[in-house]
Amino acid sequence: MKNLFLCAALLVTALTSQAQTRFQVAEIQSFPGYLEVTYDQDVSSPATDLLFVIDDSGSMWEHQKNLANFADQFVQYFLNNPALDTQVGVITTSMGPSPHKAGELVRTAGPSFVTRSTPNAAQVLKSHFQVGTSGDAYEKPLASLIEAVSPAKRAGANAGFFRPGAALKIILFTDAEDQSQESVDDVLAALQKVAPSFSIDAFVATTKNTCKTDDYGVNPNRILDLVTRTGGQSFPICQTDLGPSLTSILTPGKGSPVGIEIPLPLAPDIATIRVSYGSQILLGGAARTGWLLDEDRQVIQIGSRVLWSAQPEGTRLKVRYTPLDWR
Repeated sequence: MKNLFLCAALLVTALTSQAQTRFQVAEIQSFPGYLEVTYDQDVSSPATDLLFVIDDSGSMWEHQKNLANFADQFVQYFLNNPALDTQVGVITTSMGPSPHKAGELVRTAGPSFVTRSTPNAAQVLKSHFQVGTSGDAYEKPLASLIEAVSPAKRAGANAGFFRPGAALKIILFTDAEDQSQESVDDVLAALQKVAPSFSIDAFVATTKNTCKTDDYGVNPNRILDLVTRTGGQSFPICQTDLGPSLTSILTPGKGSPVGIEIPLPLAPDIATIRVSYGSQILLGGAARTGWLLDEDRQVIQIGSRVLWSAQPEGTRLKVRYTPLDWR
């Protein structure tokens, strides 16, 4: 049996090195009639720090409510996905008078940023997204970004959010043009000192997308330039349902949000496979919301739309099955 496990480990190592979102085998246990395989995360995509820059001026209340409506979906499909390592923070566009300090992560409820282990993560996120409308009437997302990543803020109010080596994804959310004195080049230079890779997307009001602007038809050219130069996307801020656009932004590359592949050490009898994640049982035969078996590659594919329940930190995927050779 020891030789069997050694061969299985070598096979898993070879398989894992070829895939981007595969999990490694952490433990194989043999019981009468079946194997139970426990998996560790082994995802080559980097951790991501997701920063929303939300306009808190007087015209933004409905837009903020629309964004808050996405919080539950975000937590279910992205934050709770064990294939992803994402944390979410919010700053505002205010550099002047505002309930929120310039460049500081919003603390409307609980912690200053949300992770997979945050209690009541969706409710905290909803609260953070609804930053209010009592902020500075002069929207300055560029200046706010530069302040947020300054050494003083990273060591102080924003400590722990900008992780070394993590990718930085920024989403601007405003119905006005940027009114900062700082330039697009200034922002890019500041971000380059903080993250190995970054991109900026935006929900904005433009003269083409028919959303009502807060500054009488002025096109947000500075914001759009920043988005273009970082390879991001721009969307109308007046969409009632922001979910599809936000999902497009949060999807790594093209296609569905990241799923998971888990290699099996021995070819399985498919009728005996049971996949679990803590107390949650994942159903077979569901391409997006459960799992499928790729028999040729001897891999179980976990669907990209599995609703990951709130399991304790450190919960691992497990697969129990009877190998074909054991029947």
